Amino acid sequence: MCRGYVFTTAREALIEKGYNLVDVKITGVTQRMVEEEFLKSLVELGIGDYEEVKSMRSFKGFLTYVFQKLGEREKYVKTGWRRWGRIKEEENNGNETKP
Repeated sequence: MCRGYVFTTAREALIEKGYNLVDVKITGVTQRMVEEEFLKSLVELGIGDYEEVKSMRSFKGFLTYVFQKLGEREKYVKTGWRRWGRIKEEENNGNETKP
């Protein structure tokens, strides 16, 4: 199973049900296909058009998306990210955020 963070809950549920999992890193053609399908699913959910959701895959693009509707989208920011409070404050004060 892909060892990415997004699969943590699924991994735990499968182990609890008795499945024996092997963590792997997905790369190459498989990774590109997964990324493409993920972007398509975001478009289908109405997050934005293809180019908009593609730009969200970068750090700056994601922050731009979150800050457009902070009240609704802050929940998408990684929990436990210590710099988030400072970045949010800088954005609210009109300062440019640096990664």
